[in-house]
Amino acid sequence: MDELAPYISGTTLASKAHALLEQQKRAWEMLRNGYDTLRTVRTRVFDFDGYQIKVQFNPGRLISTVAKVDAASIKGRKCFLCTENLPPAQRAILCDGGYMVLCNPFPIFPEHFTISSVHHTPQLIHDSFASLLNLTRDLGARYTVLYNGPKCGASAPEPLALPGRRAVIPAN
Repeated sequence: MDELAPYISGTTLASKAHALLEQQKRAWEMLRNGYDTLRTVRTRVFDFDGYQIKVQFNPGRLISTVAKVDAASIKGRKCFLCTENLPPAQRAILCDGGYMVLCNPFPIFPEHFTISSVHHTPQLIHDSFASLLNLTRDLGARYTVLYNGPKCGASAPEPLALPGRRAVIPAN
């Protein structure tokens, strides 16, 4: 937490997450490059029947979205969310008894986090509802918490290889 001290402006999990992002943008080149690619994002809005859909073309996510997800590729790589496999510059904030907030190096939004189990566990939502609700409460009005699992469109959908993940995005 000492590394985050210059960036923290409050005591909430949301303020700590924001501080983590600011610190990581300065200290972790891969994350900084990922956020730089947000300038290349193109969006388009479709209006119909009183609804609006906003689509995004984000070339910076290509490496993530085209990852090989066949059984042999999954078996041949280490879990990128397990603590022992995190890049040396990547930092995390522990939260809700067994989860960690990580900055997503392939962002879709100006503030994009991944919340992962600190244990290598199956990526299943049914065991995570209480934690999901606690994280939603703790992240307050600043962020929206959503589950992005293997059958929800996650770009790395290994159902038994990745810890349960929750994407955290700005509420606005």
